Amino acid sequence: MGDEAAARTAGAAYAVAASRSVRSTAARAVGSSPALLAARPP
Repeated sequence: MGDEAAARTAGAAYAVAASRSVRSTAARAVGSSPALLAARPP
């Protein structure tokens, strides 16, 4: 059970880090691309 909890915690931490990384990468791409910004739906 201890291993399970550790794996779950590591998985959650990885998911948070990955989602944060994806979001910042997407924001950088959109911020540096006016065409993408204009093409985004309201």
